[in-house]
Amino acid sequence: GAKYDFVLGRNLGGIGIWALGYDNGRSELWSTLQSKFSQEPFLVMFKNGVTVAQISSLNAKLGGEIVRTLASQHSYLVRPLSKRSSDLIQDYLGQSIVKSAGFVKSRELSELMSVSSLTEDPADSSGQSDETEGSAVEDLQ
Repeated sequence: GAKYDFVLGRNLGGIGIWALGYDNGRSELWSTLQSKFSQEPFLVMFKNGVTVAQISSLNAKLGGEIVRTLASQHSYLVRPLSKRSSDLIQDYLGQSIVKSAGFVKSRELSELMSVSSLTEDPADSSGQSDETEGSAVEDLQ
């Protein structure tokens, strides 16, 4: 992690890794890369009683964008607009209205997406639901 922190601290353009696929099933490197560089969607669960207005306000304040409202009440897939996912997760966890926030494994994400209801995005007041169920799963993987 120290080399990645150096790259991030110096605002360098990236890193190079040789033969990333030779990890023999070990996930430590992938997990570190995800936490240091990822801007992938993650799950945020809000406490009961939190209003749509509070959720929209918090997303605007922290720089998150709701990609999908899940069938589970108060659960959303959120994509960072400018920060790394791991930094934004920490920002959400520091808020009193947030129950939990964190990465979801690709397989679990696909399952969540397949059982999620296509409900209205809290930030969208048009009343139209998301009609791109199939493409959303592909876009997030």
